[in-house]
Amino acid sequence: MTKTFEDDINDLLKFVEYFPDFPKPGILYKDVLSVLNDRNGMQLLEKILKQISLQLMGKIDCVAMLETRGYIIGPIIALQLSVPCIPVSKKGNLPGTLIEQSYTLEYGEVIINIFDYNKIICLKFYNFHFRIF
Repeated sequence: MTKTFEDDINDLLKFVEYFPDFPKPGILYKDVLSVLNDRNGMQLLEKILKQISLQLMGKIDCVAMLETRGYIIGPIIALQLSVPCIPVSKKGNLPGTLIEQSYTLEYGEVIINIFDYNKIICLKFYNFHFRIF
C-alpha cells in the first residue's frame, strides 16, 4: 500500500513532543524540534518538506524564516525552490536597520523584525500551517 501525504504527516506527529500548560496554563506546546532527535523523523520531515515545495514551485519569491524552527525548516524549502531565505526574528535579536511588525498569539502579542534590504518587501502573515506545527 502506498503512503499518502496525510499518512506521512500522521507518522511525523509520532515524533512531536507535547508540553501542556506551556508557556502558560491552557496552552499545549508542540515541540516540533523533537523530530530532529531521530534519524527517521528527520528523513520523514525532509520528504514532507520536499512535497510541500513541489506545491509551492513558481509561486513564491523567498522563504521567510521565523526563528527558531523556521531557521531549520526554511532553508530546506528554499533550496528545493531555488529562492533566498529571509530571517525573521523576535524584537531585539537582529542588528541593523529593520522593519518591525506585531502579531497576536494565543498567549500574547509578539513583535518581530526583518532586515530592511532597501527593497519593497511584502509579507503576508497567514495562519498557514500544517497540523504538525
